[in-house]
Amino acid sequence: MATTENETNSNIDNQITTDTSDTLHNKQGIPFFHVSINKLIIMSVVTMGLYTLYWFYKQWKEIKIYYQLDIWPIPRAIFALFFTHSLFRYIDGYLDENQREYKWQGSSSATLYVWIIIIELFHQLFFRKF
Repeated sequence: MATTENETNSNIDNQITTDTSDTLHNKQGIPFFHVSINKLIIMSVVTMGLYTLYWFYKQWKEIKIYYQLDIWPIPRAIFALFFTHSLFRYIDGYLDENQREYKWQGSSSATLYVWIIIIELFHQLFFRKF
C-alpha cells in the first residue's frame, strides 16, 4: 500500500515532539539565566540599566520554574532593590545544595548592588542638573 505525501508529513509531524513547557526550557537543569559578568556589565551600561532589569526578570523566572514557586518575576525585577538579597540567597542555596565550588560572595554582592542603586538614586534626585 502506497502512502501519500500528506500521510508521510503527518507521520513525521507526529514523531517530532517539541515540548515548549517551561519545565524543559533549561537543558542543564540549572535554575539561572547564565550571563558572564563582563556581558552583564557591558549590556547594563549600554542599555542604561534596562538589561539589568531584564537580567533580574530572567533570574526570577528561572527560579520560579525550577523551585515551582508561586512568585511574580516581573514585579521582583522592577523592585529588584528589595529582592536582590533574596535572589542571591537562592543562588547561594543552589550552590550549597549541589556542592558547587564557586567564588561567590552572595550577601556582599547583594549589599554592594543595593548600595550602588541607592547612591545612584540619591545622585539622580539631588545632584542632577535640570
